[in-house]
Amino acid sequence: MEADKYTDYSDLSGIYQEIARELGRDGAITIHQLFHGQQISFPKRLYAREYVLEQVNNREEEKSIGEVAQQYGYTERRIRQLIQFSTGKNS
Repeated sequence: MEADKYTDYSDLSGIYQEIARELGRDGAITIHQLFHGQQISFPKRLYAREYVLEQVNNREEEKSIGEVAQQYGYTERRIRQLIQFSTGKNS
């Protein structure tokens, strides 16, 4: 069956139905074309540590480290550990 002939999400197999509901049929087809046959595990965190640290370092003065941590799915303690590690102050 060609991709252009899908008229209903029920035509898609398993997880591709869920993907199509969220991203649309074309999104599901693209994901299938890129990753079919592979087992994929998505990291819990979307943003790279380096990016989060950059956001902490460039935050507005009224924004606390805790607020940035919460925004990016980290704990304040973990952000402080990353800051300490990035500055080379490992005690």
